[in-house]
Amino acid sequence: MRRTDPSVRNFSLTIAFFVAGISCAQAQNAICPTMPPDDSSNACASTEFVHNGSPGRIPLPSGDLLVGNPSGAAQAQALNGDCTITSSGAIAGTKTNHAPFGTFATKNYAAPPVIGGTTPNAGSFTTPNATGNFTSNITGSTQRVHADAAGVLSGTGVDSNVGTRIVLNTPTMFRVALTGSDANPCSALAPCRTVLHVLQMLQTAYDLGGQPVTVLTDDDGPYNDSVQINGPFVGAAGPGSLIIQGHSTATIWQPTAGTGYCFSAAYGAQYKLVNIKCDMSLNKVNEAAGDDSFVAAQNGSIIFGSGITFGFNANPFNHVTVGFKGYVEFDNNFTIDSGQVVTTSNFSSGATTITVASATGIVKYMGVVGAGIPSGAYVSNIAGAAVTFACLQGACTTSSAGSGVSTSFNGGGQTFIDLGNAGQVYFNTNGDPAASIHATCSGFPLYYTSFIFSNDLSSANAQAITFNNSCVTQVVGVPFKITNQSNIDTGLLGVPYFPGGLLDATSSSNTTAGAGSITMGCSGCGFAVGQGINGWAVASSTFSSGASTIVLSTVANMAIGNRVTGPGIASGTSITAISGPNITLSFPTTSSQTGASIIVTGMCVANGNVITSVSGTTIGLRDPVKGACSAVGIHAGGSVTGNSLYQ
Repeated sequence: MRRTDPSVRNFSLTIAFFVAGISCAQAQNAICPTMPPDDSSNACASTEFVHNGSPGRIPLPSGDLLVGNPSGAAQAQALNGDCTITSSGAIAGTKTNHAPFGTFATKNYAAPPVIGGTTPNAGSFTTPNATGNFTSNITGSTQRVHADAAGVLSGTGVDSNVGTRIVLNTPTMFRVALTGSDANPCSALAPCRTVLHVLQMLQTAYDLGGQPVTVLTDDDGPYNDSVQINGPFVGAAGPGSLIIQGHSTATIWQPTAGTGYCFSAAYGAQYKLVNIKCDMSLNKVNEAAGDDSFVAAQNGSIIFGSGITFGFNANPFNHVTVGFKGYVEFDNNFTIDSGQVVTTSNFSSGATTITVASATGIVKYMGVVGAGIPSGAYVSNIAGAAVTFACLQGACTTSSAGSGVSTSFNGGGQTFIDLGNAGQVYFNTNGDPAASIHATCSGFPLYYTSFIFSNDLSSANAQAITFNNSCVTQVVGVPFKITNQSNIDTGLLGVPYFPGGLLDATSSSNTTAGAGSITMGCSGCGFAVGQGINGWAVASSTFSSGASTIVLSTVANMAIGNRVTGPGIASGTSITAISGPNITLSFPTTSSQTGASIIVTGMCVANGNVITSVSGTTIGLRDPVKGACSAVGIHAGGSVTGNSLYQ
């Protein structure tokens, strides 16, 4: 093996290190070419290239931005679409989807700007006008905005002409409470204070989008605001889709004196009420300070749902006024509780003035009820403890002397329902009169003109309403009045169908089928031209629930088709067969009864007939006598005039 001298190896390494050192020195002092500013290759970088990359030294056209390309290199890119950028860096946009923006809108809760010199309701939409002031005249938008049930707003990006309204796309509830504030967003955690504010907000800022909307109170009040709404709600699916609902059936609406109705709907406004008691007692100081309870006019609509109570009112005002093509519908049972003041009184026989123990709460036109006081009496004057009364009809003096007589003074009104100028009212049971709406009365409400007054081309479809015994026996006043080509359709249920003062008499001779008149046992009997009239009888009966046949104490003058009413009798029941003392009913009984008083109407003088003349004992009829009867009971009451229809 060949060996190398160590001195030779050391000399070779020294030469190698010397050569390598020369190469490194040459690399450190190499000069690199300056590359273009946008070059991102792995070429040698010069200090000039790096210097050129300092801020402000990269060439960039005006209005462009440096944007990284797919290779990771920065390159100039101009803004496209609807935005521009200035040399100061401000980015501006005047269009969206190539269409100009609509008017800019802001939503304010805490401190809204001034609109027309006044502060708008919190939550309203506002927009600056040309002078810098704020106005509520918002028009134009290219974005549809939605609000969900939690109140979250979102834009769909879909062009729309709905303006700046919030469009609801889910059932939504707004909350109101006595402790709330109209500066709140009307939510469960932050309720508003008044229903009026919520409804006005819905009118001006929302599109209901066909969704059910409920305005719910968190307590029973009393609420003192008068809720008067004019104009439609955009996107409402109908009057039943917007519900104003009280916390419970005890929720009270009691408008401050002089502020107006409990609720009104006009000029296309439509809504439904649930769990509301309207009490106008703060407006009862005198005639000028009062007002109607509910009003629907100028194509406005109100639907009365469940839990409705018609509280205190007094003549010359009405519980319900419907006019100028307004519409009112009853969808459920309701209560009439017009208020009652009970005290004691002293009086002499034949008097028209009584002395009461206390006149507190008694106001003019309240009804007066007590032993010895004539039916239909009402307060005509108050002087200290002396109360003077007048009467709606008939004798009007006390029938006997009284001392410490329990006497009640009752509210009511001019009418329960006043229809005028093509107004309409409908008792709704989906076309089934047998499924009746029940009215319950508390106290002795007095209706000065009538219970229902239909005037000037108005109409009332009242086939499906039944009054409980308290209404029939306690309500005083006139049953109904129809005039000026109007109508009330009871489904031929007869005068007793409506509560109110009725005249009772008995025919003195046999009637003849087809005759145009009947002969009474009294001259005139207090009857008048235009009154509704029909035959009727009362019989006692005992029966079990679900019975289709019952036994009456008498069936004299009764016939198939006569109407039957009374405890345990289903609404709309009529006689379908008679066999001895047994009558077959069109509907089974609803409860068991012992010795119940059953009323049968329409015998001989059919329900819905009208008096056309009164001459001594002879009473002329609009419709012919239905059959031969002997000594049949006769009811008369109400008024039908002016080519009107009662049936």
